[in-house]
Amino acid sequence: MTFKFIANTHVEAILRDSSGTETTWVENTQYTLTGAGNDSGGTLTVKTTPTDYTPASGETLVIRRVAPETQGSALPAGGIFPSATVEEGLDLLTMQVQQHSEELGRAITVPKSDTATDLELPIDSSRASKYLAFDASGNAIASAGPTGDSNVPVNSFISGELFDDADGAAVRATIDAEQDVFTTRGDMLYEGVTAPARLAIGTSGYRLGTDGTDPVWQESPMPKGHLHGLVRSNDAGDTAQDINVTAGEAQDTANGNNITLASEITKKTDATWAAGDDAGGMASGVSLTNGMTLHVHVILNPTSGAVDVGFDSSVTAANLLADAVVVAAGFTKYRRIGSIVLTAGATTVRNFTQYPGGEFWPDVPVLDVSATNPGTSAVTETLASVPTGVKMKAIMNVFLDGGANACQAYLSSLDTTDAAPSDSVAPLGAVGFIDTGANDGFGVGHIEVWTNTSAQIRSRLVASDSSTRLEIVTLGWVDPRGMDD
Repeated sequence: MTFKFIANTHVEAILRDSSGTETTWVENTQYTLTGAGNDSGGTLTVKTTPTDYTPASGETLVIRRVAPETQGSALPAGGIFPSATVEEGLDLLTMQVQQHSEELGRAITVPKSDTATDLELPIDSSRASKYLAFDASGNAIASAGPTGDSNVPVNSFISGELFDDADGAAVRATIDAEQDVFTTRGDMLYEGVTAPARLAIGTSGYRLGTDGTDPVWQESPMPKGHLHGLVRSNDAGDTAQDINVTAGEAQDTANGNNITLASEITKKTDATWAAGDDAGGMASGVSLTNGMTLHVHVILNPTSGAVDVGFDSSVTAANLLADAVVVAAGFTKYRRIGSIVLTAGATTVRNFTQYPGGEFWPDVPVLDVSATNPGTSAVTETLASVPTGVKMKAIMNVFLDGGANACQAYLSSLDTTDAAPSDSVAPLGAVGFIDTGANDGFGVGHIEVWTNTSAQIRSRLVASDSSTRLEIVTLGWVDPRGMDD
């Protein structure tokens, strides 16, 4: 302590805790003192045994001098001048002045130029259960409140409209507060057409977005081109006409809406579309023909969230979404999830298997090309068992019988530049052989080539005559199903 104190009783220690509660400590209980009478001050030591009173974090220990306001010295009428006693008395007076100065420094005061003439509080019986206020002259008064005391000037809105409200709801209505708009934890407030409006808490997993005018909760969008599940297969009950689609999810073709099929659904190719499982799936106005391509679409009602499946000859579901029954059911969004080719000699669905990555294999491979003496120029080959309307990666077995010729065959996409096969320079040959002189050479190969939207590829041979034969068997295809669009 840096201040002088004459006796230990002239020191007060107060502990203020984190909540603001003050506790006056007792000497020799919480602390000890040394240095009374020293001009340089003394030392307060906090006791740590048997109880540790060291202030905790957030606590403050205040040490102040509280000199008694008494004069206990008696000076003799004569004799030697008692200088020590006089000095101690003067020290005590100085301490008392310092003590009062510290207390006055914490008091409410008015400026030196203030003209108020009466700052004395009214007697207790007059100020009981009233407010401290100031009249028009700035003098202290006891007031019953703004609406009950003419001496207290109050805005007419406050006194006449606000303070006469019966409860909090009435106050909020008076000041146009919007607390009552909220009814549930998590509600949000936004500016409506004419007044603030409430946006109820959204569904878990949704995000805050806008419909272009107001804030709305929106389902978190799937990644662009997303497709998961929605695996197709022949239905065991009618493998020739019905298609199963497993549960799954996808972004619609425009990448603007999530489409989630919650459970497996079966749809019929030989009946016009109707909502629900085990119902018709064909777009009205589309007639089945032998060997035609049918595109399988998952469709969405964006208002209700309903999801279904349908078939269309259109890769963009144009006929399906124009079907009066589909329109009435509110379905406007779609995503193609695959395509099938009907049997060449009938309007039935060939049995097939779908593998991961959009790979589709008919149960029975189809000989799509069988050409004798195809020549050495580029030939456009049509793979009739591969769906049209979308570029597919055809998976093929190729057989080349060159007869008496050493021969190579090059199969390529029509999107690429035509090139002659070779046994020494690019692009070489996809299938080929070197004649051994027995005039009976042939070659086989497993080849994958991207088709155009008409299920066509290009073939070209390095040599050809009447004994040359090229055959192509389609094993299956890879369908990107819009995942890279």
